[in-house]
Amino acid sequence: MESTNNGSGIEKAVLDNIFKQEQNINRFSKVGLNNVNQRLKLYLGDAYGIQIVSTVGVGTTVIISVPDNVA
Repeated sequence: MESTNNGSGIEKAVLDNIFKQEQNINRFSKVGLNNVNQRLKLYLGDAYGIQIVSTVGVGTTVIISVPDNVA
């Protein structure tokens, strides 16, 4: 599954920290993305999960990888 937007994009420094283990109460979306990514990897294996590709000023693409037999 892939979703793309043409928004402002995400700066590299922010993107590099999205999937870190940090538990910060003020960063709910970061913690949520990290949690979903970890659960996908736990249940499906390290080959699956969330990938974010972003270019500032161009947009962001979020790719969620799951096996074909999971829907």
